[in-house]
Amino acid sequence: MPRVKAVLPVDEGAAVYHCEARLDGRIITTHCMEKKKAERVYKEAVDAGKTAVLTAEDEDTSDILNLNLGNLPSESRAELIIKLVMELSVQADGSISFVLPTVLNPRYAPEGHTHKTAAPHSYGGFWRPLGGMERTVHVSRPYVMEVKGEVRGNHEIARVTSHTDPINVTLSDDATSAQIGQDGGYTSNHDWSLLVYYKNPYQPHLLRETGDRAATAIMKDDLLMLNLFPEVPADSYSSRNEIIFVIDRSGAIVGSIWVSSTPSSQVEPVGEPI
Repeated sequence: MPRVKAVLPVDEGAAVYHCEARLDGRIITTHCMEKKKAERVYKEAVDAGKTAVLTAEDEDTSDILNLNLGNLPSESRAELIIKLVMELSVQADGSISFVLPTVLNPRYAPEGHTHKTAAPHSYGGFWRPLGGMERTVHVSRPYVMEVKGEVRGNHEIARVTSHTDPINVTLSDDATSAQIGQDGGYTSNHDWSLLVYYKNPYQPHLLRETGDRAATAIMKDDLLMLNLFPEVPADSYSSRNEIIFVIDRSGAIVGSIWVSSTPSSQVEPVGEPI
């Protein structure tokens, strides 16, 4: 049976937390393993004639993801689902930027460098990231991509826009979520991106993440994350500004927390011990 390989560009700061393949009514779910063990389990499954999936980051770069689907039956169709988590960047105008990499650009390699997963043919110091495939497969239909997205949270969204592609945006009644879809076709010569603007971008908020009770260690625990976005006027900003947070969980502090402005004076209490 044939072995199928896909090479996908991803954000270099993204982490894969879920991957599954749907094939003829079956669902194959991957599990995180030590690299050598995962490769061994995949090889043993393929050698035994089973359909198996191996997902791994490229050895030489952090923004390429290799997906291997072994023993794919002829005339069958596989659907691969990948879930990633990443930190979104904040732009100078206060918007949140999301970029979906879609282009595999040629990479530079020094003379004499052997890329473990690249095609064997290099030219001019560049290699084409074909993930170890020795030939390029030409398909009869052009490459197409359809993007659908959803933005949701607790803060009101002012607007969602894109500087790279025309999109349709539908805000919910309370403006805390938005449905996003393409407006027309897509040309695969650039990365797909969008910008999210919030009505109150500097409002602090608390995020609670429920742990997985079936997991172990930190993945089992509930987590709280406090997000603070101080608005610092441009005319008063200094590179020497410092904001220091002190959290005491020892129980030694009893009563209100006092902030001292001078050695001989105190101001009003600003909070309670955590």
